[in-house]
Amino acid sequence: MIIAIPVEKDSKESLVSEHFGRSNYFLIYNTEEQEYKFIENSAAKSSGGAGIKAAQIVVDENAEVLVS
Repeated sequence: MIIAIPVEKDSKESLVSEHFGRSNYFLIYNTEEQEYKFIENSAAKSSGGAGIKAAQIVVDENAEVLVS
């Protein structure tokens, strides 16, 4: 299972971001392989539609679960 979590920094110790569409990064965790990576949220600096753009990033990573 792939889980996406919006976070403030690209660090395992980062806090969960309070704003999904404006989070700086997404922590992508693969439970089967027990691996994780950070994806920069390019939508964070958008003037509008950040939530939709951020959702597309999560979909593109094949996330099955979003914790927000």
